[in-house]
Amino acid sequence: MKLKSVIKITFFFAAVLSLNSCNVIRKANDKYATFDNDLKESWMRQDANKRLSNYEWFYDQYGVINSTATKAKMASEPEKTAIKMVLSDMVEEYNSKSRMNHTKAMWKPVDLPYQIEINELLGEKGE
Repeated sequence: MKLKSVIKITFFFAAVLSLNSCNVIRKANDKYATFDNDLKESWMRQDANKRLSNYEWFYDQYGVINSTATKAKMASEPEKTAIKMVLSDMVEEYNSKSRMNHTKAMWKPVDLPYQIEINELLGEKGE
């Protein structure tokens, strides 16, 4: 009889410990789940800001490139060479970001050109 009582008590305590440990694990998982959701929400907010920033960058850069090309057309020869060097760097940056796969290029406005050619901007024939 004593052995049965000891076994029953042992099983009872084992069950209680098991339930308590499950509750502790569940609470810990809830904390991590809340933290994980907060982290995802923060990341999504930041990601949306990056997308908007990339979208605006393409418009801004295209506008600056066009205004710089206009300055180059109106400049005298020594100034024109310097402006073309700056313009070349701007166009290269625009084109490289436009070629990126699944990053910045995904958020480029569709009404802007995929690539920009300096000679076309300046109204010159190909080199």
